[in-house]
Amino acid sequence: MTQPPLNQVPDAAFLRAVLEVAPRVIAVLDPVGTLVWVAGDSLSMVGISPADLIGRNLLDFVPDSDLPLALESMEYAIHSTRPFKAMEFRYVRADGSIGVAEAVSTNQISDPRINGIVLQVHDVTDRSVTDHVLESIAGGGPVSTMLRLVARLVETRLPDSRAIVAIDPFEGHFAVAASSLDSLDQLTVSGADATDADPLGLTKVAEGGQPPPWTPVIEDGRARFHSGLTSLPPTMQAEARSQGFAACWVFPIFLPSSGDIEGCIIVWRRQPGNPSPGERVAVDRASRLVAIALERRDSQEILVHAARHDALTSLPNRSLFFDRLARELQRAEHPVAVLYLDLDGFKSTNDRFGHRAGDHVLVTVARRISDALRPGDLLARLGGDEFGVICPRLTEPHEAEQIAERLITVVSQPVSLPAGTLRSAELSALAGAPAAPTGEPQRAPVVEISASIGIAFGDEVGTDHERLLELADAAMYNAKRRARGTWRMSARRDAAGLVDTD
Repeated sequence: MTQPPLNQVPDAAFLRAVLEVAPRVIAVLDPVGTLVWVAGDSLSMVGISPADLIGRNLLDFVPDSDLPLALESMEYAIHSTRPFKAMEFRYVRADGSIGVAEAVSTNQISDPRINGIVLQVHDVTDRSVTDHVLESIAGGGPVSTMLRLVARLVETRLPDSRAIVAIDPFEGHFAVAASSLDSLDQLTVSGADATDADPLGLTKVAEGGQPPPWTPVIEDGRARFHSGLTSLPPTMQAEARSQGFAACWVFPIFLPSSGDIEGCIIVWRRQPGNPSPGERVAVDRASRLVAIALERRDSQEILVHAARHDALTSLPNRSLFFDRLARELQRAEHPVAVLYLDLDGFKSTNDRFGHRAGDHVLVTVARRISDALRPGDLLARLGGDEFGVICPRLTEPHEAEQIAERLITVVSQPVSLPAGTLRSAELSALAGAPAAPTGEPQRAPVVEISASIGIAFGDEVGTDHERLLELADAAMYNAKRRARGTWRMSARRDAAGLVDTD
């Protein structure tokens, strides 16, 4: 058989050969849905040859839950003379797995040459999974769900493969990975306790210092194709071969906005060899979906952080402070204290040197206070020059006094004002503030401030976190009236005779 000349009708043998290898399935149904003629690559799609499909009813391949819609569609196709526009439906493969197909049909029952419904079907499972990925991204779904969907998408486009999507690299390892977990996947994402709430981390360096195949991809951003596994660490080779895999491909995931490597798609193949151009394109598209999701996640994290943190000092704000305090009071097994700090002399710094200088003082003081706290304590900027500290799990109430003394000491240290923070002479004149002397080099101005601190304890209020902060605030004002740069316990605790601040 030879190919017919252009513009001539091909002979039957040519048409039969083309139809046998067509990437789509073309079939004819009788009026009750029985397949009377089938051509195309049904073996790849359904797992059944065209010859073995003849005599089967189309409904045999429809999941039970989809039968009502399938019956309605078939009824429409039988009684309508208009072409049945493209419609997606789920179908059951010979191995029991579920795929998604797109079908179009035309009613030719009245044509004596055909006497049936002509149906064209092709698999669109990968497109359906892509839609689910995009819906997950648009809906702000969990990243872990999106990663599993992308892994499934890659496996759909690359049959006989296992895909693992790993993200958030750090020092040659990943923080998060998703796939169905078996021993091979554990080699890829091992190193974390299964009961740990944190995502899985990557395996450590293999035998003889040989790294896993994804480490060099993280380092230089170039894909690696291990066509025969011989270049992998011996333990990994053995495990992969025990599960029937013969090749490993590792593709990087880049963030479009920065070009940074944010992960890898790792594909274990049951056949040796390198990926074809089409397979590379399929995985590249999947990696772009992951990148989109990661950029959306990062944007959401930035928004959440901005809503819960102070823009100047990056400390938690009042909202986050209250949330943490409420949790600590609910689960407190040991004393919990709140310290309310107000900076003495800060207003005069702002008035004399300007708000840039004031901002510098606030950032410096915030850093000093943070460095002086215990691990687990929370420092927040409550507004202006006021800060709050949550001290959970105190061994004894007296420990809160020690923390207050330490904070008073670090805040009282002088703060140098860099030249870039100082107000110009012209602005100082406009503000009615004294300008720095001229005519000789000036040293950086130094300001000295102090902190007045109020202390209150959780056992004074039960679980009323707002009331606890109010008590600490009132104690802070008592400290200011007594002497600036001091601390004071809440009046309720003083009245109970539980502390002597003299």
